[in-house]
Amino acid sequence: MTIIDFYKRKIDYYIPKTPSAAINAYEIGILPIEYYIYKATSTISLDEDVVDINEIERIISIPDLDIYVNCLLITILERLINNSDPELALFAAESINLIESRYNMKIEKINKELLDKNEPEKEVQIAHLYYELALLNYKKESIKLFYLEEAYYKMKNVIFFDKILLKDIRILVKILIELKQYENAISLLYQVNKENDISLLILVAEVEFERKNYIEVYKIVSHIFSYKKELNAQIGTICSYWLDSSWIERSEYV
Repeated sequence: MTIIDFYKRKIDYYIPKTPSAAINAYEIGILPIEYYIYKATSTISLDEDVVDINEIERIISIPDLDIYVNCLLITILERLINNSDPELALFAAESINLIESRYNMKIEKINKELLDKNEPEKEVQIAHLYYELALLNYKKESIKLFYLEEAYYKMKNVIFFDKILLKDIRILVKILIELKQYENAISLLYQVNKENDISLLILVAEVEFERKNYIEVYKIVSHIFSYKKELNAQIGTICSYWLDSSWIERSEYV
């Protein structure tokens, strides 16, 4: 998925109404964990028009929130910036700055550690942080692009496969997709063993879709659907979308 797809999920996918339903959806892979967090901790959904400010404050006070929670918070806070109450608008702006400053402080700390020695794994850590900052700034195209380019630059330094993990290759491919460097992305993907890795196969299909190589999309998605036991509703929805959008006749698995 691209950056914007994260924000479409609440419309495109099942939304649980209770904490127990939310955790069940998370466990089978339909929804990310933030839906359970908010259903379990607040009687008011933070993504609705009525917002529990105390609950937002409580969550923001947690220093190491994951990217999914931070993205959801940013979405809510950006809406509150336009609130007619100046104190609420100020709170929202300061909270956004706090979330982003945490990332910048982590990057600064790691950069200081890199002054005296070369540590590829720390370069990758910085790349991940820049990528998450890009996710947080998905509405601000120039800022998003800046962070994506910084992430790519850091990742390029450790692109040798003996120094980069498979999970980092996935992130690098996502960065290349966002930068529309599809040739680089597909070249990278075809250098790794992806035969039984659904997450990598999905990335290949996504890149081929962006390249308008629809015959390849059909072949890859047909192969993905052969792993019936490992698929979830989200993967099925994405793959079906690619097939439908490509005007390709669905395979027997769809």
